[in-house]
Amino acid sequence: MRIGMMSTWNIPCGASLHAQLIGSAWLQRGHELTVFAPYGPPTTREEDEPWIVRNYSLGKPLCLDSSPLLSMDYDVFVLQQMPPTPMRLLLSLAAKIKKKAKTVAVIHEGRPPSVEFTKFPWDALVCFDERYKEFLLSAFPEEKIHIIRYPCHPVEHGDRVEARRELLLPSDRMIVLIYGIAVHHHIHLLPSLERVNKKKPLLFLIYTGVHDWFDIYETTKSRYDFVEVRMGVLEMDELYRYLHASDALIYHRDSSVDIVVPSTIYACMGSGCPILASSSNFVEKLKREVLKYQDLNRLQQLLLYGADEFQSAVAAATRYAQKNSADKIAAKFIKLFKKL
Repeated sequence: MRIGMMSTWNIPCGASLHAQLIGSAWLQRGHELTVFAPYGPPTTREEDEPWIVRNYSLGKPLCLDSSPLLSMDYDVFVLQQMPPTPMRLLLSLAAKIKKKAKTVAVIHEGRPPSVEFTKFPWDALVCFDERYKEFLLSAFPEEKIHIIRYPCHPVEHGDRVEARRELLLPSDRMIVLIYGIAVHHHIHLLPSLERVNKKKPLLFLIYTGVHDWFDIYETTKSRYDFVEVRMGVLEMDELYRYLHASDALIYHRDSSVDIVVPSTIYACMGSGCPILASSSNFVEKLKREVLKYQDLNRLQQLLLYGADEFQSAVAAATRYAQKNSADKIAAKFIKLFKKL
């Protein structure tokens, strides 16, 4: 099957991760894939893969090179949902795209879609759970809406001792990891982690590609000597080495007014690293796969005495990641495409 997908690619966001996980699985299954990606923000790779065509912008100056979309052959056109302004430009091409391909949108934004989006002639809309379906029903008939879960990275457990040796990390301390573009959400955890450190020596390891967050955490090291911060954007294989080296990953987010899913958690579930998550609507659809904490006292207790709970959570997360692996989710998309 020939698939054309319009999506961000190789940048740290949930839509890009979703596209990369299922796109890679489609390629492994022998399907042809072309990804129409935006110009602009730095990516996690120096060079794009050969199937990437960058032909539009998401910000100013606004532009869309329509020639690749109209000249290239594909049986299905998949859109990982875009902001309203580029959507206006895409809408002008709707009739020509629809003439040669079935059209499918993957809904990432947890709010009712824009007017431009609802005007596009979609054959199907894919959302991650019932919460998304509920607001989509106000704009689309139920038969067009399909629930396909967010994909997980394939299960890949590793050797902690070897990972720490490779990454030059200490072997005699508990390592608590945070990473990504949103590590600033965790800075208030430092006093609690200091209390843990007094009883159980730890290393709070921060890995981020955002210079401002790197600088902020660097300044905390004079007060919190258990902090280590590293600069850069982790590709998936590198991320998994850090997860294999760590005793726990902390995912702290306050609830959003929109419906949300925790793409970071889905990316990390298959690593074998326990995930500690603040209770919020980001993780409301997850159960035993993550260890939730309502307050920082609970977080401290988990880090100090949660070994058995860690083991149970890893087992549940592994089962979830196997059930919702990128390969299985990609297969569900292909089944939908064939029905269309």
